[in-house]
Amino acid sequence: KVLVVGMPTNTNCLVAMHYAKKLGPQNFCAMTRLDHNRVIAAVSKSFNVEPQNVTNVIVWGNRSASQVVDISKAKVNGTNININEQKVKEITEMIKSRTNKFNKMRGASTAASAANSAICHMKNWLFGTKPGDYVSMGVIVPENSPYGIKPGIVFSLPCTVDEKGVYHIVEDLDVSDELMVRIHESEKEIVEEYKATFDILNQQS
Repeated sequence: KVLVVGMPTNTNCLVAMHYAKKLGPQNFCAMTRLDHNRVIAAVSKSFNVEPQNVTNVIVWGNRSASQVVDISKAKVNGTNININEQKVKEITEMIKSRTNKFNKMRGASTAASAANSAICHMKNWLFGTKPGDYVSMGVIVPENSPYGIKPGIVFSLPCTVDEKGVYHIVEDLDVSDELMVRIHESEKEIVEEYKATFDILNQQS
């Protein structure tokens, strides 16, 4: 199992897949867990609960400013939550800014936060996700094109992982029209990065 962390994470993951001929695409992930964990931290702070009591948040798309923070399915203590639009915007902007306000408040480094997120990601990828919860994973989009996303790119999607360490994209979620527009904007950015990167690689080969 290969977890790609370095930016641009989604495109770097595609490059790694391309050159690691003996490993299948299912063995690769791009890490969006740092952003996923930050969303959980923001929601837990808003509701004054422990982070482990927040579930079902999603980070869609590219690990960049175009990524889409989705808390429309989020739960606190297993119950659906209501957050006003202003709070949603605040959380989204905080995640996009990558300032990691929570780490600054407690004096920890962003590097430590990323390392912790990699551990969280690998723990779920190896041993499975909690029943009823899903996590954000940058995975290869399959041919059936869930949510209309272009097959063959690496895209952050909500995933569950079974006890054998196999991830499964959650494909049956209701996604609002507004979110879907932003999701496809992020898709467009990944496709452009992919084309630019492989144009360079093909010139060098």
